[in-house]
Amino acid sequence: MLAAIEADNAGTLLQLVTSGSDVNELQDWDSGGALILLRPLHLGAHRAAVSSVEVLLAHGAQVNLLDARGWTCLHYLAVSNADSDRKTRVLQALRRAGADADWPTPTQQIPLHFAARAVAEEPFLSHLLLATRDPGANDVAGRTSLHYVALAAERSVEDVACSGYDGAAVSAITEDMQVRVAAFLLRFRAVDPRAPDAQRLTAADIAAARNRLELAGLLRRAEVPRSCIGSRWFMPLVFCLLLGAAHVAGLFFVLPLIPSILPSILLGLALVSTACAGFSAGFRDPGYLKSNFNAGTLPAGIDPGSFCYSCQHVKVLRSKHCRSCNKCVREFDHHCPWLNNCIGKTNRTSFYVFISALFIDVGSLGALSLASVLRENSRRAAPDGWVCSLVTEVCSSCNTHYGLGQSVRWVVLACCIICFVQIGAFWFFRTRNLLRNLTTNEVHNYKRYAHFKTDDGGFRNPFDRGVCANCHAYFCSHEEERENVLALLEEVTARSALSSTRGTI
Repeated sequence: MLAAIEADNAGTLLQLVTSGSDVNELQDWDSGGALILLRPLHLGAHRAAVSSVEVLLAHGAQVNLLDARGWTCLHYLAVSNADSDRKTRVLQALRRAGADADWPTPTQQIPLHFAARAVAEEPFLSHLLLATRDPGANDVAGRTSLHYVALAAERSVEDVACSGYDGAAVSAITEDMQVRVAAFLLRFRAVDPRAPDAQRLTAADIAAARNRLELAGLLRRAEVPRSCIGSRWFMPLVFCLLLGAAHVAGLFFVLPLIPSILPSILLGLALVSTACAGFSAGFRDPGYLKSNFNAGTLPAGIDPGSFCYSCQHVKVLRSKHCRSCNKCVREFDHHCPWLNNCIGKTNRTSFYVFISALFIDVGSLGALSLASVLRENSRRAAPDGWVCSLVTEVCSSCNTHYGLGQSVRWVVLACCIICFVQIGAFWFFRTRNLLRNLTTNEVHNYKRYAHFKTDDGGFRNPFDRGVCANCHAYFCSHEEERENVLALLEEVTARSALSSTRGTI
């Protein structure tokens, strides 16, 4: 059967399969003098034999079965030397059959690590990236796919023979090829170039040590965070200027046409609440985790998947490393560029108040702008709002610049409508997450976490305790530790079950 697959002879393979040959049986394969115990689908993927793979899948080949070393068919496909088009077609066929692109080897290597070290071509690499839920995953040594790109040109003869890599392809890897793959990964922001491995070495350090100076320079430049006008405070500054400009325009051209003072009081309270809550959420520690290990190596007995090599500590449940802040955040929700801060366990309440107050503020300003536009008439009624009784200069300015004021009112109204819809959608999304006791990160990346999976691969929420309890846990985070412990026990149970399942395959 293996000989038919190597020749991609689909006819012969079909005869063998229909005659009763087991498509999932482990068989010995001679890889350059080294015997490897693998399954027919593994070899089909390694040779990118499209016809053979289709025959095997049609006759019951299991895509996530392991070979003797813990590799899946996607690991073999990632190190294949076939052309990119054939590899992409095989990848698509395997993915349709349910192949898991995040399945790790015993050393926590995923297919993307192998593809990076093999310096795969961009068409295949792009499809593999889209199939991978966690492109920034670390192996047992803390390496990411960028580390493997830097290591691509240096392999021993034993490494080549035992891994299935082709020796000729290894010797043909040039620095230009490494730069191309690294630039591709960086362009799609799939991997953080600042991430260190267990020895505290970044991908740039490894490239420089191997005299790959052009690659090292590319990675060094990528380590410097990009931001507008050289400062991360640009977005908060723009937000403050836009919000302030809208309210100044409202003061001079909207409020003079509003006779009642009550809507203006509501607008003022909403603005003050927005400023206070935004200041609190933007400057408060979101719940950064502190380093609890001084050593540069992974502590014994700790799962590599639960250890952050950048921050040198064990990740707690629901925490995540923020690439913008370069710190791990407890119960990470997202990084808000408008506040220049992460949103996590300790500032999420302030952020929710900020969004709610901003929603009311924009809605109030929009309603007042609409009322002022409707109150206008062709006779240019003189402003008689409450503002005029306090500041006569405002009404004078409104009368003097009547044409300008009319345009400003329409512009403010249009901007308020657009922002009201967008902020309202965001507020609704956050409220829904609050009631379900989920973070934005968990909603978008739940497939990465074992504790969100049921036995049949469906979704379950181990943190949902009911609407009232979820609200209490959200707004009273200091009393939520007991809930986290219970959820942690459920996660450990899920991980153990998943590990047991992998071990028996």
